[in-house]
Amino acid sequence: MFNEQTLNKLKQESLFEVLNAKNTRAASALYAYARYLNQIPLQYGFFPLYMKIFETNNQYAVDALIEGFEPERFLDLVVVPNHFVLRAIFKTLDVHRPNTLYEKTVRAFCGIIKRVYHIVEDGYRTFSVTVTDLNNLAKHLNERESQDYPANRVILDILQDMSGLDRRHETDKAKLDVGRQANRIRGDFLDNQRKLIQAITDVVLKRSETVDLGITPEQVQ
Repeated sequence: MFNEQTLNKLKQESLFEVLNAKNTRAASALYAYARYLNQIPLQYGFFPLYMKIFETNNQYAVDALIEGFEPERFLDLVVVPNHFVLRAIFKTLDVHRPNTLYEKTVRAFCGIIKRVYHIVEDGYRTFSVTVTDLNNLAKHLNERESQDYPANRVILDILQDMSGLDRRHETDKAKLDVGRQANRIRGDFLDNQRKLIQAITDVVLKRSETVDLGITPEQVQ
């Protein structure tokens, strides 16, 4: 006989296997789950589930989740972003090296960040972004692509908005530091004579030699 504790343990182990998606069976289950979430009405209460899909970094599951949406608009369902939402997004941007996070995930995250910080003072009150957070966002700029590359375009727009924290009569040093760093990074990217490494440390900008965007599920083989 299975008791409740044993059943819960089995459920957790099965879910862990699916979210890890380290084999074709698990990747196929993850893909099917992402398609299911895509086919039911989007709602804020499901945000943790959407984040779990994004965090797997499986491009096929992410594609299934956001099918029919522009990546930057998918998280519009978060009508009033809060500290929890933004902290989760910046944490995921942090743990990935510049070339390892799926580009559509970067764009989905940037869509909500841009909306929050478009009026930068209001955004800062919602989540007091730090220079470290800013660097972990900007490291996902792709210097091998032009400024019109979709991920680059939305990150540059965010940096432009955040540079507004560097105001003439601002007395909050933390705000000034973020605003100035945003302006510095944006300028270095747009200046053909400069590189991001002049604004962000090489440790943060270090690219991975291997990029894993997930095992192909059976449904798309």
